[in-house]
Amino acid sequence: MHGDSLLIAMSSIFRLSTAYGTESWLMVKPFLFGKQRGIRGNPIELKYMDEIYRPVWERIGAWKKATPGEDSIAQVHTPFISKDGDLQFNKLDYLSVKKHQKRQLRKLKKLKPDVFKLNRIG
Repeated sequence: MHGDSLLIAMSSIFRLSTAYGTESWLMVKPFLFGKQRGIRGNPIELKYMDEIYRPVWERIGAWKKATPGEDSIAQVHTPFISKDGDLQFNKLDYLSVKKHQKRQLRKLKKLKPDVFKLNRIG
């Protein structure tokens, strides 16, 4: 559920490294290097303002990890890529900051049905 089995499968394929994942992966902000919140999930197109993306918006910035050899998932804080290209983790989750919670609520209120049209893809 919520992509856990996919994350565990990826960690079994890539046996030498930990696999990280989030449900808001499709909304990654451009120029994420050196930005502590660049991978939190940021819409770059209006099609993500559709009601079908509500679960993603509700769990924005929630990251999980699967360690190779283990069949369990662990929660991790929001990651970012440092200026040196290292994967680092924030001290707090994205939604634990009051300002980010307010931003999330504003976005949730703006969601509308039928914004995302399948025939526009391609």
